[in-house]
Amino acid sequence: MKSDESDKLRFGPYELVRELVPTPLAERWLALHERDHSSHVVYRFPARHERGGQRRFLSAVEGLAALHDSHLLEIEQFSICAAGRGVLVTPFTGNHDGLVTLGTLVDLKGGRMSSHEADRAITHILEGLVTAHAAPGVGACHGVLSIEEILVDRHGRVLIELYGLASRLRGAEAPGREAARDEIRSVAAIAYRLLTGLPATDPLISMSRLVKGLNPQWLAWMDRAMNAAEGFATAAQAIEELPSNSRDVPDDEARGAVRTVLSKFRWPSRLK
Repeated sequence: MKSDESDKLRFGPYELVRELVPTPLAERWLALHERDHSSHVVYRFPARHERGGQRRFLSAVEGLAALHDSHLLEIEQFSICAAGRGVLVTPFTGNHDGLVTLGTLVDLKGGRMSSHEADRAITHILEGLVTAHAAPGVGACHGVLSIEEILVDRHGRVLIELYGLASRLRGAEAPGREAARDEIRSVAAIAYRLLTGLPATDPLISMSRLVKGLNPQWLAWMDRAMNAAEGFATAAQAIEELPSNSRDVPDDEARGAVRTVLSKFRWPSRLK
């Protein structure tokens, strides 16, 4: 893909409309495709003038661009621009205020989610991990996932942003079982935050003391998930033990929980 930074508000066919909150790795820009009139996010990484650094960037992104799952943010295009910056393009998942993270959403809800909403969000994250962990040749795990690395789109779908890219750029080795366990444990920490409104710090306060009437199956799931020695070995195991898979929950209720929360957002026509 051709790119040109002589005009700092363009990248190939993408017009950079507005700068968004950056990530620790890169700038984020809301961008409009000039022909399709579709909205995207352009990530611009610091310049890498040495060829080895540019090759590492392209190799790292290429492996992750091959991952396809409805809960992993899609990498649509990537390149090294004329200024030596790594650049990649993803769909725009946000609203008129910008990208919506899971952290933003839970704050809008007063600091907590219902049990059904949390179950749905955690299921989405873990389903993304199932795909990522099973993919051949992907390389390193993402590592500890934070709530601000989880995006929520206008349909209530939860997606992991740029899964594993930071690890790959650091040259991390392929993940072992312990790395996968640690990653799953970080998802449990996100679940704790969604349900209680508090960070999962050590010593962990039992959720039964913080959330009245919480399903006991959540307590059992959290106890196992946060156990460093006997926690879930795979993301699929963690999904199987979630309360929604252990009791009779109406499909419509589970499917619509997070989607309903997002229905209040308005979507300007220029961003659709």
